[in-house]
Formats: sequence, C-alpha cells, structure tokens
Amino acid sequence: LHFLLRIKSQNGLCDVYIEPILRVLNLLPCQLVCQLGESQNASNGRKIVPTDEVEIPVGKEAKCISIDCSLKPHLSVRLPGTRWASWTRIVNRDQNSFTWRPTEEEELSLFESSPDAPNRGNEYKTILQLNNKCAGGNSVNVIMSVEAGHVPIIRVYAQYWILDKSGLGLKFTDGFIDLIGNTPDASTTRKSFSNGSEINSSDLKLDICRQGYEWSVGMNG
Repeated sequence: LHFLLRIKSQNGLCDVYIEPILRVLNLLPCQLVCQLGESQNASNGRKIVPTDEVEIPVGKEAKCISIDCSLKPHLSVRLPGTRWASWTRIVNRDQNSFTWRPTEEEELSLFESSPDAPNRGNEYKTILQLNNKCAGGNSVNVIMSVEAGHVPIIRVYAQYWILDKSGLGLKFTDGFIDLIGNTPDASTTRKSFSNGSEINSSDLKLDICRQGYEWSVGMNG
C-alpha cells in the first residue's frame, strides 16, 4: 500500500495528513471500471504491470493506494459493453508537486511556463477511445482529466450526452469522411438503438447488469 504525507507546522505544532496516491471521479452516466498499473522493467523493455482494479458507480469517487507514484502510474478504463482502453500515463502538471517523476522531455513541456501565466493549463486532458465488444458496434470516446496537485484528481466524463426521446432510434455523427456527406466517420458515430443480436451476445451478459449500461451500449432510444 502507498500513501502520501503532508506535514503542516504552526507555532510548534505539527499536523500530519495521510492521503491517498490519487482520486478517480466517475462523471459518466454509467458504471466505470478502472485498472491502475505501474511501469516496470522487463526482458523486452518496459511494460505496464496492473496493480489494482476498482469499480466506480455513477457520480462516486475512488481513492487509490495501490500504486507507487514514482513508477510512472498508468490508467485504463472500461465501460459496460466496451473493451479496455489503452494504457494512459497519468501526468501531474503541478510543478510544486515532488511526488511524481516526469521524464526530461515532460519537464520541458510541463515546467516551461510560469504558474501565473494566463495560458497555463491546470489540467491535463486525454481522449480515451473504447472499442465496442460486439462486432460492428460503435466505439465510445470519453475524456480523462487530471487536476494537478499533491494528490491529483482524475475525472472521467463525456463532452456530450444525447438522450433520444423520439422513440424511433437515431444515428448521430460528428463528421463525414467524404465530401458529399454520405459516409459518416465511424470513430464519432453513435446510435440510440441496439440490435437483438448485440444484446443477446455472450460478451454482454454481465455488462447489461451494470449501472447505466444503456448509455455506453447505445440503447437510449
């Protein structure tokens, strides 16, 4: 187990705060499963070794104490009906935090601006793509935001929620791959209905019991 210590001294009295390594907040309308890992040496180079897996209900927070913040922590997430996202490095932009060790290249980009600069971001955001478990199913893109600090706060959310009340079942897309707009971009296409074969798939039997699976699977029609 790993914890962070913060000591505050005033008038000869010391307060010792014991805090988790990081916090993960689920801001999605469905259950979130997080996998945490550390970068470790292997015979064929460095690899990510999973250390913990936690399920986070809608709107809830998980406190993580299973990773060593000096071993370049990574995060992967999964939603009901999707496969695991690729491992993503947890980047803490706070230059006053000495609990995370960036590479030399990261130091150039993280520390080049002053904390008082107006264009200095306080969060590091990454788009995570999660592929559907069913063949031909739409992928899901969510945002992972890391709030800088001694104990970084990771928020996972979607930029838009669309609730289809038409009763017809619609398709949505953010763009087209051809000039005349006939072929939607598969990476940004979503639908508000599901085929019976998708719901009866053996891969989804456990996932459709999870909270809010309709949103991530695509069944809000």
